[in-house]
Amino acid sequence: MLERLWADGSLALWLSSFAEMFFDEKVNDVVSEFVREKMRARIKDPELCAKLIPTSYGFGTHRVPLESNYLEVFHQPNVEIVDVKASPIVRIVPEGVMTADGTVHELDILVLATGFDAGTGALTRIDIRGRDGRSLKEEWGQEVRTAMGLQVHGYPNLFTTGAPLAPSAALCNMTTCLQQQVGWISDCIRDMREKGLKVIEASKEIQDQWVAHHDEIANKTLVVKTDSWYMGSNVSGKPRRLLSYIGGVGTYRQKCADVAASGYSGFRFA
Repeated sequence: MLERLWADGSLALWLSSFAEMFFDEKVNDVVSEFVREKMRARIKDPELCAKLIPTSYGFGTHRVPLESNYLEVFHQPNVEIVDVKASPIVRIVPEGVMTADGTVHELDILVLATGFDAGTGALTRIDIRGRDGRSLKEEWGQEVRTAMGLQVHGYPNLFTTGAPLAPSAALCNMTTCLQQQVGWISDCIRDMREKGLKVIEASKEIQDQWVAHHDEIANKTLVVKTDSWYMGSNVSGKPRRLLSYIGGVGTYRQKCADVAASGYSGFRFA
């Protein structure tokens, strides 16, 4: 089964194989070692294997990439791998990059790929203020909380898409998930206009309930036990919480539909 999924060349091994991989360490160990063996067969060089094959986390708990001949590139004579975890970059110098061990790696071109502030960054870069001048950046700097990733308590009429604690933050086909969220928001605004309402705000209760539901599901998985941008680990000082709802797109859509069908229970209007 694993061989067939691997040969498919898609994300099937990650997303369409064994759900237990995300919950059971023994199952995850089997799948992870299978993938590592595939990588060893391609890399061969023991030193490169030690640097390129991850062993500190299980397969599927980080974002899984697709590639073509990526590992083979490290065998080229014009390619040198530098472990910046062992010796971090300390400064950019005229000749290239200097690492902590004092080595200057001469470069003609430097491509910056330094990570990103997933889920929260786009909104915390804006000075969004809510009731009584409260700051979204400051609140999310303490703890990341939303009501279904659609609103934040204390910020009336602030609708969000691609925000934390919804599948659209990372764990879905983003275009499809954003379309669903925009549809929900559009329907909500239309319903408000028909009723002559001008203000909507997520109550503290619905936000607390959603965060508790989100965490209950997330904490059953192995994803929360590893450091990744899924958990905000790549940004120093960022509160630790799985940024994307992992309960499934279908479940999320149904919960959104149920809230709308109930007359937006948990949301306050004026």
